[in-house]
Parts: sequence; C-alpha cells; structure tokens
Amino acid sequence: MTRLIQPAPEIAVELDPQGAPVRITNGPLRGDAMPLSRWMVDQGGGRGEGLRPARPRGEPPHAQTVDHLHGDVVPLSRWVVDQDWWEKPVRREYWKVLISQTLLAEIYQDLATDRWYLDRLYD
Repeated sequence: MTRLIQPAPEIAVELDPQGAPVRITNGPLRGDAMPLSRWMVDQGGGRGEGLRPARPRGEPPHAQTVDHLHGDVVPLSRWVVDQDWWEKPVRREYWKVLISQTLLAEIYQDLATDRWYLDRLYD
C-alpha cells in the first residue's frame, strides 16, 4: 500500500558529491499518512503529531513505535517534474529511496526553495 503524506513534512537530507541523497537526518516524523493502512496509524488523532505502525491484535501498545525518520539512503530512481509554469510553477526532483534498508519512500527536493520533503511511504 502507498501512503501519500499530507502535508508533506520537510526533511533534512545529506547528499553525496554527485547530488544524490545518501542520508536522512530528521527528527520526529510529522504529517498525516493518507490513506491510513492497517500498518500505519496516526498517534496524534489526525493532527499529524507522529506516525507509528499499527499493532497486530494482542501485541503490547508500546511495541513497534516508529516516529522518527532517519538513516542511510539507497537511491533507487530519480525523475524531475517541471509543470504548470504558466500558473503556479512546480519544479521538483523526486527520488525513490530505501531508508535504513527497510523503508521504501519517495522524497523530493523543491528546486525553487532547495528544501526536501517526504512525499510517500510504501508498505
């Protein structure tokens, strides 16, 4: 399942000399995952105050808490979006990445502001 994160939270990304992401160094994960799957629930009651995996039945409530996004990044693919230049320009460089060898995600760099954002998570 794909979860679009809205609003897309800003993340801190370290780049290699060629400009590819190699590490995400971020604090708490903020934003709502839409749609919420059985694997991800919002700890903040829909206020985007943190995300954690849903617990299988019978598992203690403290198990599997994941509310930080950080780790080494393996870039898998890259594409650039440059659209709507006549209205509200959108210029983004997207990357599909594997974070800490366990989490598949899409991140992007807003080329107008040079800021990075988390766009999607994959189960």
